[in-house]
Amino acid sequence: MPTPPPTRRRWFQFRLRTLLIAVLVLSVPLSWFAWNMERARRQREAVSSLVAKGVFVAYESDATWEYGPPVNPRLYKLVVWYQNLLGKDFANPVVEVVPSCEEPGLTDADLVQIASLDQLRYLDLFESRVTDAGLARLHGLTELEHLDLRGTEVSPEGVENLQRALPNCKIGY
Repeated sequence: MPTPPPTRRRWFQFRLRTLLIAVLVLSVPLSWFAWNMERARRQREAVSSLVAKGVFVAYESDATWEYGPPVNPRLYKLVVWYQNLLGKDFANPVVEVVPSCEEPGLTDADLVQIASLDQLRYLDLFESRVTDAGLARLHGLTELEHLDLRGTEVSPEGVENLQRALPNCKIGY
């Protein structure tokens, strides 16, 4: 009895259109992820620079976990795992920046780092060496709710310009 001819295996086949659709579907979430990783990298660099100068930096999650872990221990473990995997800066924006009482010393150059914290809500520049030129860098902080400028070298015109740029921010001068 003759043996049947060997069957030819067909590799997985698809059309070019299917490939292009798959690339498009994958590119949207991956571009979101890449954008957030870049934002987290900028925030991590800013935070390390500010902390090296003795500045207190608070993340949004710090207020959430202030009174201990949530009631659900599984949720807490998931959040800790997530932060360990991607880093604290990926999902937690910095919301508060306060210089230390002993050495306030922030200058206009430090405001470059602070300006990259785009979700900042509270900024204390009390008795810092900040001028009107430095204040211009803060115009992009649209989430800022409170800014303390007492004891700085800024002029009333600089404060007025910043107030126009950030109408929802309460500026103490």
